[in-house]
Order: sequence, then structure tokens, then C-alpha cells
Amino acid sequence: MIGRFFTQPCGAYRNFQLVFTVLTLNFVIPAVSYLVAPDVALKSVHDLSALFGVPYTACEDGHFWRFLAFSDVMTLGFICLLLQVNLRRWYPALLPLMFLKACSVFASAYVGLFQYRHPFFVCPVVLDSLTVAAMGFFASRAHRQILGRNDGELVPRPRFVQTAEAP
Repeated sequence: MIGRFFTQPCGAYRNFQLVFTVLTLNFVIPAVSYLVAPDVALKSVHDLSALFGVPYTACEDGHFWRFLAFSDVMTLGFICLLLQVNLRRWYPALLPLMFLKACSVFASAYVGLFQYRHPFFVCPVVLDSLTVAAMGFFASRAHRQILGRNDGELVPRPRFVQTAEAP
């Protein structure tokens, strides 16, 4: 199957699957850590801010951010997985997925520029902007290329395919 995956006739679908596997894991793993090991997430923020030479000193010890971050980021991972499972069926979910992630870009820019004014916030603005662009590029390109193709040509084959009901 791995050989068929890399040699399938729809390269855009293969690339979409690779990118969205990375995105799905990129969301699901941190989401779980926000819930069960928030110190890991906070340590990464502190370590990354140290690269700018300015320590991140904002207090993030509350529990409120944890369930919001878990819910938000797990939703991103879930929608990425839905798209991977069946891009044709769940393609309309791409727009809300991109909107949800783009909200992070705007929130980071707002907080970084007008509230906390810390150079660390450049990181989420840049990385999340690239993520939104990748979501749109890879999913829409793959969707266009699979429209005229049979499911049997695609690896992995779309799951939970809608079938027409018999009269």
C-alpha cells in the first residue's frame, strides 16, 4: 500500500494526505498536552521567547486557558482528520478550519502589538499564517484533482462514502 500511495496518479491528493497528517498530529498532540501536561506547553513558550532575548513573564497559571486551548486545538485536529478521511464529503469544512486558525493569527497579532508587546508573538503570527496558507493550498488543489477520479485510484481510499439511497 505504501508503494501505491507514493505512485498514485493523483500527486496532489498524496501531498494533501502528507501535509494534513502532519497538521492533524500538530494539533492533536499539543491539544492533549494542554489538558494533561500544561507545563510542557508553557515551557515551550518560555524556551521560544528566550530566543528573542526577552523572557516571557506573563502569568499563564490559570486553568481557564487550558480547556479553551484544548477545545480549540482539538477541533482543528478533528477537522483536519475529517478532511483526510474523505476530502470530497468534508471539503466544505475547509473554510471553517481556515477561519478558526486565522483567528489565532489575528489574536496573536493583536496581543503582540497592542497588549503584551512581546516579540514572541511574531512566531504564532508567522507560523499560523503559513499553516492557514498550507491548509488552503493543499486541500483545494487535491480537491480539484480528485473530482473526476474514481475512489479506487486514491490511496488512501476515501472512507464513509455517501451512497445514493435505493428508491
